[in-house]
Amino acid sequence: HEREAGLSRELREIALGEFCAHYRESIAPGRKCEASRERDALALDLLTEFFGVDRMMHSIGETDLRAFQSWTGQPYEAVLRLVVRDPKGDASPVGERQKTRQRSAATVNRLRHTWSHVFTEAERARHIAENPWRRVEPLAVESHEPRFLTVAEAEAVLRAAEEYGAKWTTPDRARLHADYDPHNLRDMILWLLLEGTRRGEMFSLRWGDVDLEAAVARVRTLKLQSSKRPRVREIPLHPDVVAMLRARRARRHPTGGAVFNLDGSPALDAELVFPPVSNLRRMFQKCCARAKIAPARIHDLRHTTGTLLAASHSLTTVAAMLGHSSTRMAERYSHTALQTLREAVASLPRLRGSEGAV
Repeated sequence: HEREAGLSRELREIALGEFCAHYRESIAPGRKCEASRERDALALDLLTEFFGVDRMMHSIGETDLRAFQSWTGQPYEAVLRLVVRDPKGDASPVGERQKTRQRSAATVNRLRHTWSHVFTEAERARHIAENPWRRVEPLAVESHEPRFLTVAEAEAVLRAAEEYGAKWTTPDRARLHADYDPHNLRDMILWLLLEGTRRGEMFSLRWGDVDLEAAVARVRTLKLQSSKRPRVREIPLHPDVVAMLRARRARRHPTGGAVFNLDGSPALDAELVFPPVSNLRRMFQKCCARAKIAPARIHDLRHTTGTLLAASHSLTTVAAMLGHSSTRMAERYSHTALQTLREAVASLPRLRGSEGAV
């Protein structure tokens, strides 16, 4: 209103590092759910690394932000810490390794939400006249067409996952991780193929949410940052999934204790069925290559579940199983329904005299 009336007030200058520290301590914890705070921390670290902690916020313009946004998408050298975990979960460092990484445009755009909110809060506090991010376009994101695996491709990926896990049962791997389980990767892919959950839902699944006798699991999802409570839905368990979970639990602790990571290290939370891993996408891509099928994404396993369900069930059933709030999201699988209609039309009898009709 003051800008519209032509009024102005003197800005209260503040350094970027000081305001980022204020944002980290006072604003971010109350605005975000716990799962997104790590991304907030990365976004703030990148801001101060590029501009410096002493740069005054009012001096940062849209040209600076475009250069910063481009910089965050460039390849960078990451230092990976190599550790060995004992059966109790205690980690011992064994060295470091340099690795070149690059953030995708989608990742940069997700970080951009935090950057923009930082400057919006600075605008509200009269540290800057306006938020310059409003005039900076997000990076273009390459769209991915949904990929649907055939039954033969899904079976080939499962075999490749089993082979991928088995190849690490070497003396060196056994020395570093005595409790390594070669079936973990296959178990995760089987779950995603037959239950169709989101990756985050799989990683939040706890043994207390699974009833193997009733073949039912309670799945939690927290998609929106503004959500205070996760949505919970019950899904039936496929017989193959029930057998897999029974074997998975019995391999380590028959009473349902610790479940192990893909690298063989004990889970920090012993109640998690599938402890989160950072390299699942890379390993799945290697499985696709080993299976000699076209490249696919982890999320395509969920699309595969929807496609197989839509071939013989209504979109309402598909939406309920996959956790969609309406059937609109499940309409992407309607191509299978179209194929069913095509087969139905082809089954109609041929009528005499129709051969030459126009």
